[in-house]
Amino acid sequence: MTEKENKEIENKKNQENTKIKSKKKEEEEKEKEKMTGRIIRRVTGKDIFNFNGQTVRIVGEVANLQDNVVTLLLPDNNTLTVQREQGSQNYGSQIVELVVKVVDNQLQEKQFTNFSPKFDLQLYYQTIELTKQFSDVF
Repeated sequence: MTEKENKEIENKKNQENTKIKSKKKEEEEKEKEKMTGRIIRRVTGKDIFNFNGQTVRIVGEVANLQDNVVTLLLPDNNTLTVQREQGSQNYGSQIVELVVKVVDNQLQEKQFTNFSPKFDLQLYYQTIELTKQFSDVF
């Protein structure tokens, strides 16, 4: 083999090793989250963009769902647009809790939970506000 061919093979091996290491690191982080029982913060629409780079929970009413984009009306009267994963299941309720990742002022849905149509969104909002006000208790 020529020196050039050897370098190409070495570069490919390095790229594969980097991909493997990256995937292992991602899997380790997911496992660490499971083991630590990390709590995902519940937030309101007015606060959500203060959590860039973080995963948070939001609850609201589905106002519109087209393709892979949902518009959610939150109890604090904010409207949020969330990007859903390709091929996501349809919601089974108009009121949902979304776990979203906030990335550069955009929201990416990671999972959802259907809530009862009787769920009191205003009471939920008041509870979130109280947890912020009395954070030392919650």
